[in-house]
Amino acid sequence: MDIATAIFLVPRLKYLRNNLFGNPSDLTFEEWQNKLDEMIFAFEFVLKEDDYLMQCYPADYNWGFTTDKDGILQNNDKRKPDYTEYNKLEERYNKGMELFKVYFRHLWD
Repeated sequence: MDIATAIFLVPRLKYLRNNLFGNPSDLTFEEWQNKLDEMIFAFEFVLKEDDYLMQCYPADYNWGFTTDKDGILQNNDKRKPDYTEYNKLEERYNKGMELFKVYFRHLWD
């Protein structure tokens, strides 16, 4: 449902952002565009999340598994992913979703 919702909303949010006639009374036109940009990012993040997660692993990461003597699956590659950049994107996603919640009733034009 998250991906289906994002697929539905991204083009509509982009259309609204690029064809504005008004803005919420507490925001300037530019502030409203910036908030829409962050909402758009949040829903695009949903669509690209797997790609962002893959970037956390080294390019030569070995995705294979073996079983140990007890039959438990073990990763062939013992290197840990680096989630530094992903965490920044996820924080931005959370801010965009918060804006979507706050301004949901302002998504008209």
